[in-house]
Amino acid sequence: KSVDVGEDSFTNKNGSFVLKNCATVSELVIGNRSLSSFASFEVSSTPLLKTITIGDGCLKKVGAFALSGLPALEYLMIGSDSFSQRSGHFALTSPSVKALVVGDGSFSQYTDCSIHDVPSLETLSIGDNSFVASSLELKSLNGLKSVVIGRRGFENCERAVFESLPELTSIQLGWSALSFKDIDNATLVMKSV
Repeated sequence: KSVDVGEDSFTNKNGSFVLKNCATVSELVIGNRSLSSFASFEVSSTPLLKTITIGDGCLKKVGAFALSGLPALEYLMIGSDSFSQRSGHFALTSPSVKALVVGDGSFSQYTDCSIHDVPSLETLSIGDNSFVASSLELKSLNGLKSVVIGRRGFENCERAVFESLPELTSIQLGWSALSFKDIDNATLVMKSV
């Protein structure tokens, strides 16, 4: 079964999106420009959820992105300019995710991005101008082969950690990506890569 929020839905409404304890849902689709003023987003305890697709310009005012209780989740795709108008935190620990794709300008105000203990993750692709002010932590991603970060991705980060990534063969950075904030204690950690 699928939960499908069509394009331009709830664009001028404040609220929260919660998908929780849904035993039969396998797909979540949020259409372009939907839920753009919602302040929170929670997806948890939905054991058959395999795919999350979030369109362009969605959930702009959400200050935290964390997924839990999603053992079947394989694909997470987020369009451009989503989660883009609030400072926040991004955390992904769903073990079965194979691909994470983030479009241009998404999570642009977030301050940290943590992806760890996701052994199935093979591909990480971050678009231009995403996570501009965010630090990055990639840890214990045993299947990760490729990381692509577009222009200005993590441009003002204070800390970047690449740790326990035994299959990583390619890191591709766009102009000014991971160029670090101009501070004395900026840190780059590359361990067991």
